[in-house]
Amino acid sequence: MRKMQLDELILRWKKTTRALKIYEQEYGKTLTDCLEKRTDAELVHFHDPVEAAAFFCLIELMKTKTVQ
Repeated sequence: MRKMQLDELILRWKKTTRALKIYEQEYGKTLTDCLEKRTDAELVHFHDPVEAAAFFCLIELMKTKTVQ
């Protein structure tokens, strides 16, 4: 999988984020920001953009949980 395949999903998630309540929009932005940082080298083991997105969002969640 390549980064450009993930870009379509990121765009959909950004549009969905705008439909959330104001206080929830920061969470949607955090998720899409996390995905925008990904590179082709990180995505090489995935075939499904949704699986890749879920994996990297969960990694980011675990990183923030560990810091606290």
